[in-house]
Amino acid sequence: MTEPSRQSDASSSILGERLALGYQFHIAPSREQAMREAAPHYEENMKMVGELRLVRALTDEQIAAMRDPRLAGTANSRRSRTR
Repeated sequence: MTEPSRQSDASSSILGERLALGYQFHIAPSREQAMREAAPHYEENMKMVGELRLVRALTDEQIAAMRDPRLAGTANSRRSRTR
């Protein structure tokens, strides 16, 4: 048997239902170094969740740019340039 589809009405949802949280951290000798080292991984994460429209601050142009590897690059290509 399949579960009946849920109503999309927000009033029928339970507090915390369909909620996902993510927490990332990076430890380095200084805040500036940690931000520099973590930036490529943060950008990779933005490429993943941006396409899903989970980050409302991103514009359509920014999302389109993240699809283009010539503009967005990858964490590995940026990491080699920051060393």
